[in-house]
Amino acid sequence: MLKRLTLTLCLMLCCHILACAALAEFPYLLYQIKGDADLDKAPERISIYSQNPDPAVKCAKILRIEHLKNNKYLKVFEISFTAAFKTQFNYLIDKYKEGYKTGVYLHKTAQKIYPEIWIVLTPNSSDMLVFQYDGKSYKRIMVKD
Repeated sequence: MLKRLTLTLCLMLCCHILACAALAEFPYLLYQIKGDADLDKAPERISIYSQNPDPAVKCAKILRIEHLKNNKYLKVFEISFTAAFKTQFNYLIDKYKEGYKTGVYLHKTAQKIYPEIWIVLTPNSSDMLVFQYDGKSYKRIMVKD
């Protein structure tokens, strides 16, 4: 019993160290929201991390989705991408009061069971990455122009 507990604790520590190492490579939190992306009544924390503090710089970034369980967030999905957020156009959203600024959003539609996760690269355009939970895991969805 004690050996099993020790092994479990060692595995948990290794997973924690690996997760911290991944975030050390992407130390800057650019965008973060909380919402129920998998409709299980527990919130997910959806974050975009970067190697550079300026979202407009084209560099490696990661999308990380963490699920709240027993008062702790556990990573359930992570994918890297290289892109630049075109933040210089955000003023247009403020001016015309419609559309989405650069960032990450949870977008619900009547046609789909699960909400989509939108990573908006250019405000008020189809220049975005879209992910969605399919009942088992998160998948990328191709955006139609």
